[in-house]
Amino acid sequence: MKALLAAPDRTRWLGGRGHALLLTRYNTGARLSEVTAMRQTYERFGRTTYVEWHGKGRKERAVPL
Repeated sequence: MKALLAAPDRTRWLGGRGHALLLTRYNTGARLSEVTAMRQTYERFGRTTYVEWHGKGRKERAVPL
């Protein structure tokens, strides 16, 4: 996992985006389709920070970050 996270060139915008997507997917255990369909409204900030996923089979789940 360390090698995958180190691969994107984070000095460039696309590399930073790729790193953030890989890190989000790794930390949440989300499916690729869930990450690519992610919207800003899925994120919840407050006492606890979490992501609300709308996944396969219309299942909803909240994953802490």
